[in-house]
Amino acid sequence: MSKQQERWVIKAGSSLVAGKDDGINKSFIKDLVLQVQQLLNEGIQVVIVSSGAVAKGMHELDLTERPDSLNLLQAAAAIGQLGLIEGYKTEFSNFEIKTAQVLISHDDIANRTRYLNARNSLLTLLELGVVPIINENDSVSIEEISFGDNDTLAGAIVGLVDADRFIMLTDEEGVFSQDPKKHKNAKLLKQINLDDQSIEIDQITEGSAGVLGRGGMKTKIKAARLSLDAGAQTWVANGNDRKS
Repeated sequence: MSKQQERWVIKAGSSLVAGKDDGINKSFIKDLVLQVQQLLNEGIQVVIVSSGAVAKGMHELDLTERPDSLNLLQAAAAIGQLGLIEGYKTEFSNFEIKTAQVLISHDDIANRTRYLNARNSLLTLLELGVVPIINENDSVSIEEISFGDNDTLAGAIVGLVDADRFIMLTDEEGVFSQDPKKHKNAKLLKQINLDDQSIEIDQITEGSAGVLGRGGMKTKIKAARLSLDAGAQTWVANGNDRKS
């Protein structure tokens, strides 16, 4: 299946997708869908990798803090996934844009046969004009639900679909020299050379994750390196800024 259109992967983290009212930030999803609709009008194919299933499930289970129990986390993910996808589907339907829920695990990426099956399915959806909404299969997987907030999964998806650009939306302006939530003197780094494997890069990545997620800048840098290996440009932007 030959590639003719430009293709973007957009990752939305838990800190943006989660909301206080019913577990989903409907305002953010509405804004994201509007921007995706504009990209589609420009002929750009879009894949969304969205966190937020656990946060939605926590709301449904009346949990105020992210559980430490893996079993409870997986239960929350299973419960929340339906509501998360429904939130996206509702907003996209306003523009008559079809969506598809795709659950992928790192095992799917590592196994060659499953990798090719996932790739063919995603490329077919894109050719049909459908927006795939991907989440880690948190109800059965362990790695991402415990540590990654879908960041490294999203980086792997870039290569899976031969994307040209990888956009990671977060609640920060980008990558800082230090965690801005802890250090007032933290400086925004406008550009980072990801070919540099030095210790300085590892020091930059030590950031904190939110109560609803497990990401932080370390996993974002890892995801960006996966994107770089796939030949795509990577941007880390503030998802709350409509100008981003």
